[in-house]
Amino acid sequence: MEIEEKKGKLKKRNRSRALVLTKIVTFTGDAETLRNEVDPSFKSKLRATDCLRAAAARTSPS
Repeated sequence: MEIEEKKGKLKKRNRSRALVLTKIVTFTGDAETLRNEVDPSFKSKLRATDCLRAAAARTSPS
């Protein structure tokens, strides 16, 4: 994935966010479980809509 490929080149302060985004992209469960899976220290940076969008993309029949 693009996020994983560029992770090593990110500035140190952005590296953790990239890890969170990678986890969202590769997640396969529902949105509530996704919110619980994310490290609590990064929840403030993670909008609920992002969680819902990622979960919907993984659960849609397309």
